[in-house]
Amino acid sequence: MPDMPPIDVDRALTTLGLLATGGTGTAGGWLARRPEDESPAFELLVLMTALDERLVDRVDRFVGLEHPHLGQVRAVTPIDPGRTGVLVDHVVGVSLGAIRRARAPMTDGECVTLLVPLCQALSALGTAGLAHGAVEADNVVVQPDGRPVLVAPRPGLVGTALLGDDLPRLLSTVVGVMPEEDGALLAGPASVPRLRPVLDQLLAGGCSVDEVVARCFATAEPEALRLPDAAALAGASLVAGMRRPFPVSAGTDRRPLPRPSGTARAARRRRPAPRSVRRRVTVAVAAGVLLVVSVAIGRQVLVHAPTADASTAREPVLDRSDPAGAAAELTRRRADVLRSGSADRVADVAVTGGPAARADSEVIASLGAGGAEGLSARVDSTSVTGTPTQDEADVSVSSATSGYVAVGADGRRSTSAAAAPRTVLLHLRWTNAGWRVWSVSRPGAAP
Repeated sequence: MPDMPPIDVDRALTTLGLLATGGTGTAGGWLARRPEDESPAFELLVLMTALDERLVDRVDRFVGLEHPHLGQVRAVTPIDPGRTGVLVDHVVGVSLGAIRRARAPMTDGECVTLLVPLCQALSALGTAGLAHGAVEADNVVVQPDGRPVLVAPRPGLVGTALLGDDLPRLLSTVVGVMPEEDGALLAGPASVPRLRPVLDQLLAGGCSVDEVVARCFATAEPEALRLPDAAALAGASLVAGMRRPFPVSAGTDRRPLPRPSGTARAARRRRPAPRSVRRRVTVAVAAGVLLVVSVAIGRQVLVHAPTADASTAREPVLDRSDPAGAAAELTRRRADVLRSGSADRVADVAVTGGPAARADSEVIASLGAGGAEGLSARVDSTSVTGTPTQDEADVSVSSATSGYVAVGADGRRSTSAAAAPRTVLLHLRWTNAGWRVWSVSRPGAAP
């Protein structure tokens, strides 16, 4: 049976003409529906604060904001002398946190599609003199059409949110769904994240919404958000992370609510959300759950061309005294692994459980079973840096790749062009199977 609210919360919902249907899965939140509907269309956020004129004023300003990427605030009602209920629309979708745990990291283009609309939402809040205060992955809901919505502005309603905190929190949240640094370097041609260094720079130096949007569009083209299917969510034990099942119920239409008795202002004039951003993201909308399967593996990948006399050469990865030769061979093997699309073969290249192995597994998951068709490469140079030991060595590898084709599960073919040479530092470790890659970094970075 669903959790049922305390008597006083139930009474507050009754005052609003609604029926409780259970908890939201987050502290102090309750689902509610109209008596004639079957599915919940609202949430009651329970705030641990008394209802006073300042709270009513903040709620009034939130109610006046109608923005497609902000959860709509509807009304306020007292619960008891120390608690207040704020009614908001219940947004159908999957939290960003659940999405990240159920799929590979997002591409630069997906992050642009995610970040820019939410920047617009923060701009609308700031223009109204409001802050959200809880910008985090679990408070960003991606709807079935791929539209991100920022929900549950509890600190902003209570008055504890600071105007300058929301944008840095949003940038940090988006960085959290991108590949890790090792994954970025290993991800291959089209998914080498040019955007992450940009966001890191913006976080370090401070920025405005307009600057973030301009830098995003200058760095990457928007791509439709790729939502995990129900099987992926269930397989990752994330059913609880879904805010509500697809599809949207017919009960979510915007019929007027009964007015709370004497607590909320009567009629609120609707103010259109300001448009501070010149360019808007176009999010692809499908008839059902949006699934985009054309995910490329990046523009740079560590690969190695065959040696001139491979038939007589000693197996490089088994030669403890030649980590440079092993690095070239492992780079070549990695191209084979990516070409095959088999995650089982990652152990042929990387230390099981290490950063490089995790990154490659995510890359292969994003490619799908088709792998990287036609991928080939050359290694221009390899050189050992620092002082290697019998068990560890750092090798600088310069390489370039050819074009390739990624084939999605639906048969869609996505072509990536040849990439220019680049240099990375492989951190090798000796294992029972010979040299393997532990992690990857840029030259000069710490292992």
